[in-house]
Amino acid sequence: MLPKFFVAALLILISLVGCSADSTAPPGSQARAPLTLTPADGTTNVQLDAPVTLAFAVAVDRAVVERDMHLISEFDLMNAACPDSAMAPHGDMMTVMADSLTMRHLDEAHATDITYEWNADGTECTVRPAAWLRPQTRYMVHVNREMSEMMQSRMDSIGGMGGMGGHGSGDTGADMMFHFTTMDTSGGGHLGHH
Repeated sequence: MLPKFFVAALLILISLVGCSADSTAPPGSQARAPLTLTPADGTTNVQLDAPVTLAFAVAVDRAVVERDMHLISEFDLMNAACPDSAMAPHGDMMTVMADSLTMRHLDEAHATDITYEWNADGTECTVRPAAWLRPQTRYMVHVNREMSEMMQSRMDSIGGMGGMGGHGSGDTGADMMFHFTTMDTSGGGHLGHH
């Protein structure tokens, strides 16, 4: 069994490195990443009214994406009253990423309310929070196993997932988790787009 310090350090390193496209593709090739997320993994200073955009290399099943993609704020993870006292306290974002039971609970009980807008061919989804995001807050885009497996199946026709792993480990190893942090508005900065 690995020491807790080593596991925590590994999870932090994985979250900092993030997910990337296949580095084995020849330079100048036109290969598209299986999934491009905006804001990108690790982005900071994100506007409070910014949507999350998922761009897929091939058309995907919209129902699976809408069922299995969740936006979770660290504030709600740490501070929100939990409707299931047996699940509280949750711990911090880095801790819960390896716990499939807690991640499922967060998806069901603590995820941000969002709506989905799709392009005509099912390759791009714009996810809009129902309200502005919290300032100076870390968010996780959590993609569940079913969506990861659906993407793998669809991407096999164009050469596979190309290195798009997830931050998950243990029971959440097939999940993908991306993070971004919203802007600090304490200095009266520009809050959103116009």
